[in-house]
Amino acid sequence: MSREGIGRRPPLYRCNWRFFATWSRPMAWILGLWFADGNIAPRRRGYSGVARIGFCDKPLLDLIQYHLESNHRQEIRPAGPCGNTSRRHPFYSLKISSRAMYDDLCALGLRPHKSLTMQFPAVPLEYLADFLRGYWDGDGTVYVTHPKNKITPQLRCDFKTGSEDFARSIVPQFHRLGVQGGSLINTPTGWLVYFGTCDAERIFHIFYDDCPPDMRCQTKYQKFVKCLQARSFPPGSRG
Repeated sequence: MSREGIGRRPPLYRCNWRFFATWSRPMAWILGLWFADGNIAPRRRGYSGVARIGFCDKPLLDLIQYHLESNHRQEIRPAGPCGNTSRRHPFYSLKISSRAMYDDLCALGLRPHKSLTMQFPAVPLEYLADFLRGYWDGDGTVYVTHPKNKITPQLRCDFKTGSEDFARSIVPQFHRLGVQGGSLINTPTGWLVYFGTCDAERIFHIFYDDCPPDMRCQTKYQKFVKCLQARSFPPGSRG
């Protein structure tokens, strides 16, 4: 009988520790989410490297756990006072201690304290739409505007980041997928990349025409659909 494993306790948590080692559509989507709303911490005493991600959207975190094949316990911060502000909704986070996952995320370009310095990773073209959708699910938004000089409502699709290098890479990456426009501005709260109506409609089809339901933030998807409907059938029109 082999002595390997004798006296060892079975692992408390399970996970696909090498999930980020090989490109796939779910991996690209979740990597985009990690670039937006995740972080990593280096190895310290008692820890082999930590990868953490969190949202107020619990179903989105559940999808990440599903793809990671993780049974880790989610941490919950209830709504209420939070420092100098007040949290309107509970916040759900997932923390995974894994040297392999930490090293794989580092190899893909993530760094501790990444917000102001992260750079766009080298994403293969076939996975680029999934990565961008993941980032948008974390740090993007879509809304309808009503300019006085326009008859029909206009769409805006925005991406936010604190990193100038990352912001300046978003528009060229969308150009690889057939989007033609895109603008960049520096705001008091960070960099903003935005796309107007025609490009926003293209981005919707790039994101969702071939997207399985378990690889998207349902809240963001539904908001995008409502914005498209508001443009097609503005108040007072027949639709």
